[in-house]
Amino acid sequence: MDNSKDVESKISFAEKLISEGQLRKARAILAHLAEQFNADALFLYSTFSISKEETVAEFERRSIEMLEKAAELGHAKAAYALGVCYEFGDGVICDKSRAASLFKKSAEGGYPKAKLSYGLDLIYGSNGIPQNRDLGVALLKEAAKAGVSEALDELAALGESI
Repeated sequence: MDNSKDVESKISFAEKLISEGQLRKARAILAHLAEQFNADALFLYSTFSISKEETVAEFERRSIEMLEKAAELGHAKAAYALGVCYEFGDGVICDKSRAASLFKKSAEGGYPKAKLSYGLDLIYGSNGIPQNRDLGVALLKEAAKAGVSEALDELAALGESI
């Protein structure tokens, strides 16, 4: 098993490779870590495909499976990404309630964009989430402070400010 500093280093290097478009090299690093159920590796590997090696359908299936596992392992950004898939029916059957529960999990994990989504569900009592305007506004303020510009827009529409 890899030690945590070694794993962090590998994840950072894989992120750099992805940003440079060196997907095969990134996959070589991430595949091993994903097999060990490393949440960061699962999330990163879910974000790209090497088109000559898998079909679009195979990629979408793999991506959803990896997002599901990473979210189960507590990866907040993966839970948010999976929530977006469920919200719009991208690669899965549209399920707004499932999306809302994933946004809640992600927001509780600290992911700012999820705080916006979950906050709106709380404000309006939508998608199976009981209404709680005060908590919803608080989450929108947290998202805005973290740089989510849409949260500022929503706060202004509600007559609220940071």
